[in-house]
Amino acid sequence: MVTTPDYEKTSVLVVDDDTDVLEFVEVSFAAHFRLFTAANGAQALTIIEREPIVVLVTDQRMPDVTGLE
Repeated sequence: MVTTPDYEKTSVLVVDDDTDVLEFVEVSFAAHFRLFTAANGAQALTIIEREPIVVLVTDQRMPDVTGLE
């Protein structure tokens, strides 16, 4: 028997300094995942400290840090 994964329980964090991108992501994916968004590195780290993030999608060029950092 094949089971379908329950993606609604998957915690996804999207980090981008462009608020339009974050709004698009929320509208598009919030119904399908346990979605978190952050507008900068500091916000992202706060979320990561308190939530078990499974998937991280991040902008590479942001004012305070790079996505890799």
